[in-house]
Amino acid sequence: MAKGSSSYIPMAVVLAAVLVAVSLAVFLIGGPRSGFENPMNISAFEQALQDSGLQTCVQGDVNWTATPGFVYGRFYEISSNCSTFDPNRPEARVWVLEFSNLEARDAAVRNFETSRRHIGPAIAWVKGPVVILVDGSQRTEVVSALREAVASIEAHRGGG
Repeated sequence: MAKGSSSYIPMAVVLAAVLVAVSLAVFLIGGPRSGFENPMNISAFEQALQDSGLQTCVQGDVNWTATPGFVYGRFYEISSNCSTFDPNRPEARVWVLEFSNLEARDAAVRNFETSRRHIGPAIAWVKGPVVILVDGSQRTEVVSALREAVASIEAHRGGG
């Protein structure tokens, strides 16, 4: 290598990081956003879980009172069978969060996408004022059933 060629490596790394950040921003900001015209609520999510055959093994309230625009939230650790549930490795850990406005909801999704701990593959859905986040260790079968459950909410509502 030539003497000056190693000075290009840090510059290339910085340039690549900037391109990734800009691409992520364009994707999150420029993409179509779900509006509030077809509202979904947390009870619709709970009903869809029940209808899909998934079981809620642990649940509780989310208290994000310091988060601007946060209205209400619940967390769930779900399984295909709670009798074999392992709290250290839930089949899916889900947060369902309701926000008062688009800006607050979208800021929460951006924060989740950019600052979460990378434990496993993450999933985020936006349905009206509600954000559904899935993280942690996940079983493929449970995630597939969860995807179908979320899709069924839209089918019962008539799309959107």
